[in-house]
Amino acid sequence: MNSSLQTGAGPVVLPEHLLLAEEGMALVAVSGGLDSTCLAHLLAREAQARGFTLVLAHAQHGLRPEDAEAECAQVEAMAARLGLELRVGVLQIDERLRRRVGLEAAARAARFAWLQGLADELSAEAVYLGHHRDDQLETILLRLDEGQPSSRAGGMAEVRGLYRRPLLAVTRAELEQLALSEGWSWVEDPSNRDMSFRRNHLRHVDVPANRAADGAWADRVLGAGELAASEARELDARASRVFAEQLEFAGSTQLMLSRRRLAEAALQTGPATREAAEGLVWLLQRLCRPELEGDRGPGRRALGAVAEAILCRTESGTFSMGAGWSARLDRDWLELRRGAELLLEPGTVGAAEGASGRTLRLGEGITWSGGIQLAAAQVTGTDARALLASSPGSGQLFAAFDLDGVVLPLQVEPSGLGKSIQPFGLSGRRKVRDLLSENRIPRASRGTYPLVIDAAGDVLWIPGVRASGKAPVGGRSTEALILYTVAPSAPTTAAFETN
Repeated sequence: MNSSLQTGAGPVVLPEHLLLAEEGMALVAVSGGLDSTCLAHLLAREAQARGFTLVLAHAQHGLRPEDAEAECAQVEAMAARLGLELRVGVLQIDERLRRRVGLEAAARAARFAWLQGLADELSAEAVYLGHHRDDQLETILLRLDEGQPSSRAGGMAEVRGLYRRPLLAVTRAELEQLALSEGWSWVEDPSNRDMSFRRNHLRHVDVPANRAADGAWADRVLGAGELAASEARELDARASRVFAEQLEFAGSTQLMLSRRRLAEAALQTGPATREAAEGLVWLLQRLCRPELEGDRGPGRRALGAVAEAILCRTESGTFSMGAGWSARLDRDWLELRRGAELLLEPGTVGAAEGASGRTLRLGEGITWSGGIQLAAAQVTGTDARALLASSPGSGQLFAAFDLDGVVLPLQVEPSGLGKSIQPFGLSGRRKVRDLLSENRIPRASRGTYPLVIDAAGDVLWIPGVRASGKAPVGGRSTEALILYTVAPSAPTTAAFETN
């Protein structure tokens, strides 16, 4: 049996399996807008007929104080008319999260955190949300806009934990017709017309244009979204199994998994390496939670590099994945840890004793992922000029700099994204990633390849690839700094030895 109210376009149906039994407790999130107003009225009738308790939950974000009073008054009047308890929460938006993910996402995170807390306080079995079919369409389109492949751009789940969305099969037009026929009043959120929000532009411009051009367009998008959501649920279940089977250690910020068994489990998801890598990306996304609730986790590109390295038997390295997470991969293990500084092991040249990082003393080395060992030496300008005269000076074997022109201390950091260098012997600047690609550094290693950077933020050396043109050794240089590699497994063999 389904609960429904008739409109001119047909019945508005609340799915039977989403409704509580007698003596249950549920919240319904209400803003005072059309969607939540209709849902509250429909659920209030069901609560009275079935015997479960319903509480209205209204969140105030403090973003539109000029409208908050009218919205709260609307919700209070509805609660009194329906004879339901109303809880109002005045929320604080995390400014760090707002800067990182934007206002809408930060406000959503604050709202869900408050609803979760209220549900815990009241021992609620469910929290009902008023998302409808048009919201679902916009959500799928937004996920496609964010770069999700169509096979992963699923819509909102009907049930996810405590949260239930009974109106996903109902259009906004049907809800509006129902509210008008029943005499239910609501308030319009003026921010829904702000075209600076991508969702509003979709709602008022893109979606109407596509519908006008193709009457079946929305059905196709929603169908693809449902298929993607189904595949996502299967991957979630598989990821949970793989995690349980392969996990060797779990701490609050660290996870250790068997590389061999991860690769074997991934290859079972499909015969192609691409399919196996996609399964691993899905697993890593669910393991690497961001520090701030509501924040985005590591990006798919970074996770894809780790997944491809896991499946490549010879690839090892340290990976900075973003959102505060890093991965270290060796022959046997994948280590995931929140806190990049704990994994990337930066080393310094010229740092004072007790300073953070490891001091790189003359003649000693720091070992980077893949066995790359870096070292530094201070020599006279005469010796540096003699070395340059007998060897290529582009920086593949070593890098030489006028010591007076280098800003100490020096830092060894992973290449990451966006870094550039002024290459020795070339004009202008080049992206580090482009130079790594041109020198056939494996793609999975490019994000964590070591760079030597001075205190001014300039990249001095890409070991085995290119030196910077900053502070070149000249005829008047009295002291010079030599940077070089000293391990057989490094991209180049040792080029310089100190006495």
